[in-house]
Amino acid sequence: MFPWNYRKAVTLIELLVVIGIAGFIMTFAFVNLAGKKNRQSLDSTAKNIEAFAHEAQSNAIAQASSSAWGIHFENSTSSFFTLFAGAYSPTSTRNRASLPPGVRFATSSIPASSTLDVTFAQITGIPSTSTVVQLQLVNGTGASITVIATSTLTITSRGVISL
Repeated sequence: MFPWNYRKAVTLIELLVVIGIAGFIMTFAFVNLAGKKNRQSLDSTAKNIEAFAHEAQSNAIAQASSSAWGIHFENSTSSFFTLFAGAYSPTSTRNRASLPPGVRFATSSIPASSTLDVTFAQITGIPSTSTVVQLQLVNGTGASITVIATSTLTITSRGVISL
């Protein structure tokens, strides 16, 4: 009836094109999901620091443990932040959280190998210092570190804590 023949099979080139397109889509999706997870890690850490600061301020206002309360930041090889009562010492901590992989304190807010304590006064909840703590989401190691995203926590001299 028709002078041409219909093919009943798929050629190798058609198969390779379909596999290539599927591979490209899967790679793109994987990279996007990995980046989203890292960004969520940064946001979660920033919200956790904000919660620690609010808890320290609330405890100071309520005069819990009959002392001032604060938050201690340590920017070292194993960076962390912790809630404390009175003056900071490893024995006065209540909660401690380490920074997740890929998240670090910006050295402009807390210099490398140093610490920062913010103590809230009893009754008023006014901080001992106003400060800005910046977190960075980084990729790479050594001299080839790339900052992907940042999150900033601000504690004002009037006691306002905000992200």
